[in-house]
Amino acid sequence: MKIIHYLFCGIKNMPHFRIVGNIPNFMTNLLNRKGSDAKPTGETCAELYERLNVGRGMTLRNFQERFNGKNEVRFSMRREVSAKEVAIMEGLYPPIKDKLKRVADKAAVSTPESNVVPGATSKKVVKKVAWIDVVFAGVIVMGHAALIWYDLQLLLDSPGKIAGGVVFATIGYSLVSFSFKSRAAISETLLWVIGTVEALAIFAHAPSFTMNATNAYSRGFTEIHIWFLSAIICGCSIAATYFYRETMKILHAEKAKK
Repeated sequence: MKIIHYLFCGIKNMPHFRIVGNIPNFMTNLLNRKGSDAKPTGETCAELYERLNVGRGMTLRNFQERFNGKNEVRFSMRREVSAKEVAIMEGLYPPIKDKLKRVADKAAVSTPESNVVPGATSKKVVKKVAWIDVVFAGVIVMGHAALIWYDLQLLLDSPGKIAGGVVFATIGYSLVSFSFKSRAAISETLLWVIGTVEALAIFAHAPSFTMNATNAYSRGFTEIHIWFLSAIICGCSIAATYFYRETMKILHAEKAKK
């Protein structure tokens, strides 16, 4: 009996007998893998490694060891992975984009300002900047109007005071009109009128500057310099008037959206 037992054990341990004996186990594993999770995804092990390695810098060997430890079928570069294997490995190595999105979502939930309407902050900033532009443009325009008043008074004495006051009031009225949406119909006409007045002011600036240019002449100034400086001042005022009107149009449009 012992001889028969030893012979049986020897046959059982032979390679071909082990292969035949493992056939039932192989078929069982194959049947167990016939679910939806076992369907190939069209992605190879190598492609899965490349996709999950974006932004990480892990070695292929490290990924391969973890893959073999978590899945039944071993890692092979050209083998297509199943949906189950993809799910397991993505659980271990979440794609970087998804990870960043989860972190951003978590931060948005924990931030008290997460209930702010999108775009509301940017609109407030735009409106604030627009009002700053309005203030600076208004100061430039009215400063030039005051200079025109001074030059006319210097050149023409009492009549110049009155004429300068009229110009100052006209320019001020134009800025006020630009500030009201109800007067949008006349804003284009006012822009041309005020632009013309500011351009013609060069004939008041140049003679007035000449009367007070004794020190400038001693330093090499000429009539050309005087007129060029006057033209620059008029140009700055005309540009500021235009910017003032256009900025007020932007503010009126934002107000109409509410």
